[in-house]
Amino acid sequence: MLAAAAAALNLLADAVRRGGADQDDIVQAGVHGAFAGVFDAASERVMEAADNP
Repeated sequence: MLAAAAAALNLLADAVRRGGADQDDIVQAGVHGAFAGVFDAASERVMEAADNP
């Protein structure tokens, strides 16, 4: 599952670099919210591990 997610992100990065996705497309697709969710979940796991070594 993580490999598929990484592949999708790499495709998105390539589209942005090539001009196939502009800022409005990215915002409409909810990419910002998805990234925020990933980072939020990761930080929760780190904090839980720090609280419960």
